[in-house]
Amino acid sequence: MKLAMKSDIKWYKTVSDKIRKYLDRQEIVHIL
Repeated sequence: MKLAMKSDIKWYKTVSDKIRKYLDRQEIVHIL
């Protein structure tokens, strides 16, 4: 479980960064 945590956090950061950039481009950030 602990081994999976690090990769999960890295994956979550990557995904959230991509989502944030996409939302910034779409200008829907206020929905969050």
